[in-house]
Amino acid sequence: SFVFGDKPTDVELAHNAGCRGVLLRTGYGANVLAGKYQSLTVEPWAIADSSVEAAQLVLETLGLPT
Repeated sequence: SFVFGDKPTDVELAHNAGCRGVLLRTGYGANVLAGKYQSLTVEPWAIADSSVEAAQLVLETLGLPT
């Protein structure tokens, strides 16, 4: 399973649930990556510009057409 989110807590939730966390640059994500909002304590599986890009990464990982 995968979790998409724009906050470090979303990535932590994914990690704690045994899922792969994707940090989105939308919403708070850009500020998180710039060090202006919260800190990542868990490394995201991937970072994507949008939920569409994140979904494409998941499909590619699963070997499915995008």
